[in-house]
Amino acid sequence: FITNILDMTRIESGQIQLKKEWIKPNELIMEVRRRLRERLRYKKLTLHPPQEEDEVFMDAMMTGQVIQNVLDNA
Repeated sequence: FITNILDMTRIESGQIQLKKEWIKPNELIMEVRRRLRERLRYKKLTLHPPQEEDEVFMDAMMTGQVIQNVLDNA
């Protein structure tokens, strides 16, 4: 939790440079799901991936952290 707050402060102050690249969002979500497998063991997580997936220009590490935080807080 504290690390997340510090990261947000660094992003807002410009201390962290985002490493943006073209990523398929579904692949990133599945990676986060794999990382959280143990914590999600007794929870139901249903994904509805799109038929065709476009790539999104984003920082995969930071976006993955956001997705992980959302799932942890759900």
